[in-house]
Amino acid sequence: MRLLSLSQVMNRMREMINSGIDWIRTIPFGWQVMPYKRAFKEIERLPLDDDEIITCFRDGEVTLRKNRREDGFTIAEQESGYQHIAKGDLVVHGMDGFAGSIGISDSDGKATPVLIVLNPLHDECSKYFMYQLRVYSNLEVFLATATGIRVRSCSLNWKKLGNLPAIVPPPDEQQRIADYLDERCDAIDEAKRIVEKEINSLQRLRKATIFRAVTKGLDIDSNMRDSGIQWVGKIPFNWEIGRIGGLYKHRNVKVNDSDYQPLSVTKKGILPQLETATKSNDHDNRKLVEVGDFVINSRSDRRGSCGISHFNGSVSLINTVLEPCGLMSPAYYGYLFRTSEFADEFYKCGHGIVDDLWTTRWQDMKSMKVPCPPIEMQIAIADYLDGHCAAIDSIISTRSRQLDRLEDYRKAIIYAYVTGKKEVSCGE
Repeated sequence: MRLLSLSQVMNRMREMINSGIDWIRTIPFGWQVMPYKRAFKEIERLPLDDDEIITCFRDGEVTLRKNRREDGFTIAEQESGYQHIAKGDLVVHGMDGFAGSIGISDSDGKATPVLIVLNPLHDECSKYFMYQLRVYSNLEVFLATATGIRVRSCSLNWKKLGNLPAIVPPPDEQQRIADYLDERCDAIDEAKRIVEKEINSLQRLRKATIFRAVTKGLDIDSNMRDSGIQWVGKIPFNWEIGRIGGLYKHRNVKVNDSDYQPLSVTKKGILPQLETATKSNDHDNRKLVEVGDFVINSRSDRRGSCGISHFNGSVSLINTVLEPCGLMSPAYYGYLFRTSEFADEFYKCGHGIVDDLWTTRWQDMKSMKVPCPPIEMQIAIADYLDGHCAAIDSIISTRSRQLDRLEDYRKAIIYAYVTGKKEVSCGE
């Protein structure tokens, strides 16, 4: 290994000075600190007739909405106040910047006035400052300066953003840092995509394994017959068909949450009430839940929120509480009721005027047909799925930790270079 001379080591060491910014601490000698309004100006342009909608995403991509058609978009009925955005603009989302919605636009288009559009005043590299602002987002600087009563209603504007301190290296160094971070972040993002793809494959395998077992059993060579239930398909010949009302009783006992601990019905099952849960002042209007009950949120906008309760407690009235009865395995039906195929059928039986007011109640649910394997098969299927799902979940958990480490590494790399703690040499 080639050793560096003392003079080479000294040349690589930079003098660091106090930046005067609590969340940055030191910066290299020769870098400046100034308000953002001295480095950038806010741009307000009228939209053009042929402009298409641009969206700023939390992963930092600013692009035409049609390029990333995703569920969950809220489309304004009127385009009041829309502004033109040009390719290369630095864009900060006034409502979502705290979560990383900061990027360089890859297209011309138009967007709502909630997006803060910035251009450099001099020869600043917008990409470098995009990375810097994402550091501020990670450090929750925006949350500390924004106005609003809740995180999702916090509002950041140019007046506040413009007064934040900007760390300004020499222009050529800004460009080197931006180019270097592009390369490093692209490599990290590719590694993340590989891990995410594996997680998605494992999740699909988990779902397929559960649905196959709860509708077809464990013997792949068993003779099958049509179940008469469209979402179930064929079942083994010795399985019967029953109705939910014959397997469960509706537990509809009102209680007070001071006597029975409040529970949350989530996609991860039934948990002690989350701190983030919306809490009601109507403490007497709760439903009793006992250990072993299956609880399902009857609202379609809470799709997949259900599970077997391991707690005695109470839930809000929007939930349906089912008490197992007769000779049956609650664990088997717990798996069946958590399949996406059952969820589709469950909400088909409901009533309402719009999606977020669509409700499936006990009267709708109890007549639903479901498979009824012999009790010993129900137990065997549940035991089999306990083991297989635990193994898959363990791998998913390991891969999820890898994702977290990659993301932490990405954030650390960006922080180190945009604050000058690490240097990009001219040859890199």
